Amino acid sequence: MCFWVCPLEREVPAVTLPTFIVIGPGKTGTTWLYTCLAAHPQVRLARHTKETVFFNDYYSRGLAWYERFFRGYEGAPAIGEISNNYFFSPEAPARIAKDVPNIKLITILRNPVDRLNSAYNFFKRWQVPSTEEFEETIARNPRMISNNFYDEFLERWLEHFPRDRILVVLYDDIRTRPDHVLREIQKFIGVDADFKPPMMTEKVLPPSNPRNARVFRAIKRFSQWLRNHDYHRLLTWAKLNPTMAKILTKQSDEKKAPIPEHIHRRLQEIYRPHIDRLEAMIDRDLSAWK
Repeated sequence: MCFWVCPLEREVPAVTLPTFIVIGPGKTGTTWLYTCLAAHPQVRLARHTKETVFFNDYYSRGLAWYERFFRGYEGAPAIGEISNNYFFSPEAPARIAKDVPNIKLITILRNPVDRLNSAYNFFKRWQVPSTEEFEETIARNPRMISNNFYDEFLERWLEHFPRDRILVVLYDDIRTRPDHVLREIQKFIGVDADFKPPMMTEKVLPPSNPRNARVFRAIKRFSQWLRNHDYHRLLTWAKLNPTMAKILTKQSDEKKAPIPEHIHRRLQEIYRPHIDRLEAMIDRDLSAWK
């Protein structure tokens, strides 16, 4: 029999961690996927933010800090987050395998030349106006090319996770068969695969330009300060607030500048061996990318 000398038993709070993570990379439709999954009644996403970037930028804060983004979600069929830079992180695969060993991972891959061009046009829209052309920009930023060596990054993830725990989605399929892609993803994470959110066929982020690039860059630095100091709710509100968007940006009428033909051919030559290797890794025909 236990009298007053027995220590009181304390109820240990349940630790809730994600059951799936979308690891990126960006410029592949991850925002579209975020809005679709956020609308699913059986899915719970990281609270107050799209990207926690815990496993690459804030790992030193500890798992208890990360768990706060999912607290209260215990029992949900699917709990997840989307952090685009995990795909490139040298540390994230091992850290995730250690802390969330049963996680399911999703990556979306896009024609590397198209993704490079998208990144370049984004760079041109959001930087202080410059006369620098495509070839000059990528020569000065060689990672813009190497970040599309998908086979090398995927190989790092496969060192820590079995192939059947990583769902590889193609951006081409999102554009042509969004319902098929979303069904495949929902089935993979273990929720009702027949759910079709109203925004499934919509373009989530139309091109926009800053009204003042220097002001916008200052605000981006302030946004990073908010993230560093855990003001995720305020940051997410500012990002999603339509009034803020109207104040800071305007819809772009510009079409993506085409890559000069001789540079396009050179890029295809650079990417071809990586695409060939990726085809074997994911068992998909990627001839349209070559």
